Amino acid sequence: VLVVFCRVSLGLRMLGPFRPVLIALAFYQTGVLAGTVFLVAVMWIVVGLRPRLGRGMLPYFGRLSVLLCTVVVIELVALLLGDTMRFDWLVEAAAFPIVVLCLSADGFARVVTDEGVRAATMRGVVTVALAAAISTIGSIEVVAEFLFDHPEFVLIEIALVMWLSIYATWGLFEPKVTPATGADADSASPAG
Repeated sequence: VLVVFCRVSLGLRMLGPFRPVLIALAFYQTGVLAGTVFLVAVMWIVVGLRPRLGRGMLPYFGRLSVLLCTVVVIELVALLLGDTMRFDWLVEAAAFPIVVLCLSADGFARVVTDEGVRAATMRGVVTVALAAAISTIGSIEVVAEFLFDHPEFVLIEIALVMWLSIYATWGLFEPKVTPATGADADSASPAG
């Protein structure tokens, strides 16, 4: 519900509809701060690596497989370093689920390539902030107990998502685009 509200009602773009939820689940294992630091570090490593693999060198499946292996190596190095240097936070951060880390980092790197660093950073910040909010809300004992005791509440969530998607599509912070040119409405000339 929070993800749909932020995207549809507020118009905030993120790295995809599922990544905030997947990252929130990862935060239960890593903690929000350690998980965020680790995620950001991996994202920027992948940003540096991805273009070198994508310039006709590897097809999509090959590139994603290399990124997956790279993320595994990063996690192994973090585990070894954390254990050797007694950095418990690094050991906890390295528990970040590999697939979530790889998909999030690849999505971030794709936005950097397609739309630039500023757009990717904004989407990354929104994604991680939503994940932190979801994780924090889910960590509240009363909320967690209620959700475990009443799994049927998911039906209310579905209804809320549908209502938001139909009646609250305001896109308050989304740039307005003119249909003819695809340009922002504020920058479009009167001549069109």
